[in-house]
Amino acid sequence: MNKALNTITGFTKTVMATSILAVTLTACTSGEERKAQYLERAETHFASGNLEKATVDVRNALQIDEEYIDARFLFARIHELDQNWEQMVANLRFILDRDPNHHVARLKLGAVMLAARAHDRAMEAADETLALDPENAEAYALKGAVHFRQGENDLAIAAAEKALSFVPTNTSAISVLTEVYKAENPELALQYIEQGIAGQDKSGVLQMLQIQVFEASGEMDKAAEIYEKLISEQPDNLYYYYRYITMLEANGNTARGEELLRGLTASQPEKAELKMWLTQYLVNHSDLEVAEQTLRDFVAANPDDPDLSLGLSQLLAAQGKLDDAATHLMRNVETGEDSELAQRSRYALALIYSQTDRQTEADAMIDEMLEVEPENPDALLLRARQALADRDFDRAIAQSRQVLRSRADSKEAMQLQALAHEGKGLNDLAIDNYRQLLTLDPQNEVALIKLATHANLNGEQTEAIELASAALRVNSSNTAAARVLVAAYAQSGQTERALDEASMLKDESNSNLMGEFMLARVYHFDNQFEQAATAYEDVLQKEPRVVEALQGLVQTYVQLDRQEDARNYLNNYIATNDNHGHALQLLGALDEAEGDRDAAQTTYAKATEAFPGQPANFVRLGDLNVKRGRLDKALEAYREGLSNHPQDPALNLRLAQILEQMGQLDEAITQYEQVLVLSPDSIIARNNIAVLYSDHAPSQENLNRAISLMRGYATRTEPALLDTLGWVYYRLGEAEQAVQYLSKATANGGDDPTIHYHLGVALMETGQSAKARTALQDALERNNKLTWAEDARRRLAEI
Repeated sequence: MNKALNTITGFTKTVMATSILAVTLTACTSGEERKAQYLERAETHFASGNLEKATVDVRNALQIDEEYIDARFLFARIHELDQNWEQMVANLRFILDRDPNHHVARLKLGAVMLAARAHDRAMEAADETLALDPENAEAYALKGAVHFRQGENDLAIAAAEKALSFVPTNTSAISVLTEVYKAENPELALQYIEQGIAGQDKSGVLQMLQIQVFEASGEMDKAAEIYEKLISEQPDNLYYYYRYITMLEANGNTARGEELLRGLTASQPEKAELKMWLTQYLVNHSDLEVAEQTLRDFVAANPDDPDLSLGLSQLLAAQGKLDDAATHLMRNVETGEDSELAQRSRYALALIYSQTDRQTEADAMIDEMLEVEPENPDALLLRARQALADRDFDRAIAQSRQVLRSRADSKEAMQLQALAHEGKGLNDLAIDNYRQLLTLDPQNEVALIKLATHANLNGEQTEAIELASAALRVNSSNTAAARVLVAAYAQSGQTERALDEASMLKDESNSNLMGEFMLARVYHFDNQFEQAATAYEDVLQKEPRVVEALQGLVQTYVQLDRQEDARNYLNNYIATNDNHGHALQLLGALDEAEGDRDAAQTTYAKATEAFPGQPANFVRLGDLNVKRGRLDKALEAYREGLSNHPQDPALNLRLAQILEQMGQLDEAITQYEQVLVLSPDSIIARNNIAVLYSDHAPSQENLNRAISLMRGYATRTEPALLDTLGWVYYRLGEAEQAVQYLSKATANGGDDPTIHYHLGVALMETGQSAKARTALQDALERNNKLTWAEDARRRLAEI
């Protein structure tokens, strides 16, 4: 019930540090006694709906005995309520590995498989149970449910009837029969339910089945009559209230819903969540002023209740009354000092200040939180969020890591750390973070989509399809997941599946534009250029700002040998759209491809002047000047771009390369190091720093730095990387290691004469004169005018 209430009172949610008062078990008790005591207490917490405390006690029991089956089973049930299916299944399988006769665990696992539409595995669980226990009613009921899901109603009825022959009141079997009959024969469905009720003292499950039948038949008065009876008999069961009030809302009877909620809050005044439920209900169905005044009255009667007080501030903020919300929160801070209410109010104030561009005041609130509690996870999370927004990835990683030390299951901290690692270009670490996040939250859309995207980029289309599909099961309208899924199908050659998915996305009313774009992408990828061009044109007609569609359209025109159409479209686009920086880039690229470098130069320069906020414009202008041999102009373009975009990885890398090309080597090394600050995995920067250190500044310190940058590429096959690695080893005096990697470079197709020169030099150092002669001669035959040519001739003369 807690979960249902939380969804209702979503605007009251704030992050808080919850302290758990542990009851100390006496040291003299044995391990068996202590684990039993922990389990008993966990079951009590579970029954009362306190899953957090139940989890703590279950873990305590499992620390004493990790194979404690009863604790494992309770843990599975806790994960079930938390909808953490992965951990639920893991615990059930753990149980069955050690106790194959645990039929309840096997059948619960079968129910999970049924929910996941793994019908064969669900049926397998039922059959395995019946092989060991032929009269197990729950197993027959599970078979019936599988048959029903597969549309085999006759078999479903037979299996459910078999279950009832063993246990006439089996609710699972009655549920199957209800599902089969409630639409076509509701009277028969009700007859089965009533027989079950007659055989039990009280069965809320069966009464809920009755309600389902009445609702399906449109008999709301009869459904309401049963609800009224249930809540009168079990006034503490909030689930019945939740379902009944939901039905009343759906049928427009909000007055009765409000009456019920007011009665609940009066009968259980100690439960803040009920007061918040009533407030949210009034927000949804009454005057906002009534909702606000009702909550103010609750706060006045319970001034120290953090949930109510914070709920009021959130209600005020939701109405746009940010100043009133801030005043209310500041009053809590001033009167509460270091109380929980004061700390949570500081946190809420920091959020309000951050959202209203008052970062200095937000920082002051965070400072106060940390002064009261130096390791406060919420304050550290705010720091991490701000660092990530500022692209200060190192600080974001440090702050989120600090949170995880005290709150290891913080999903937000794990996600922040993943995003920060990704921002730094540390994709392997980011992927690891996202995988850990999925263990905490198997349905986390961000983690699923990020992992799917990385898998697709790494050529792992099968995994990408699985992850993107999982994200869509969580949220069928997630267009990012659909986009990855379509791309993965297309790139794996499954064009028909890609077209089907894109068409389905196109048919979704809330995402049809994305669907049309993905449809165009699939046509493009499948070389169906005419269809792709038409689809791109349709997208741009509806939304000209989709620059990916503009780029795709120009590419398809070029591939169809319709360059003039491409040029006309771009010129018209530039004339009719204010934000046409990307169109200028594409027009410049078209000029360049056709050999008109002067026109391209003019277009790129125009793009940098009109749209300095787009770093790609400066990259293109600089690159064109490099091709034209105008290195000073290229340097000027890159520096100007960096003055606008100092953190842009491409511009930083281009500046380092042009400095190297112009012979400004010390400055080039410094700039390459800056690239590694922004993108630690940049292969180009790592390789070029190592080359410059080994050839132009081969001090011991610099060579140690060079080998630390290149050592990780020892298993790669690219000749250039192997050449650099080998040459650094040579400079370090490790000639045998050098020969190993330089030989591998030539064996992998390295035809650069410098590689052969390096190999010849290293071979001479190891005393392999004949091989050295061959390598040096080969180098000179390939090119005898490079800077090392004279040294190669001298060495040949010495052999």
